[in-house]
Amino acid sequence: MSRLRLLPCLDSELMAAHRRQELDVPADFAGHLGHSAVEAARAGFYFTKSGQKVDWSDAVSAAWAAKLSIDPGTALPSNRRNLFC
Repeated sequence: MSRLRLLPCLDSELMAAHRRQELDVPADFAGHLGHSAVEAARAGFYFTKSGQKVDWSDAVSAAWAAKLSIDPGTALPSNRRNLFC
């Protein structure tokens, strides 16, 4: 099995600091976000801050249908496409 290689960060120090700040949220808020995402996926819709309903049930159904479970130790499928016919 190959080992994980850590590559250098491609962001600038400023961009990296912004990402760290964005991800620095309290655990209870992060839990709320996770639960609301799962609920929105189950329901097939969610509401924006302005109260507009976003129906994404078709997209969720398509993603669910396209899901592929791979057993541990199984080689990953190739995503290469034949670009020349």
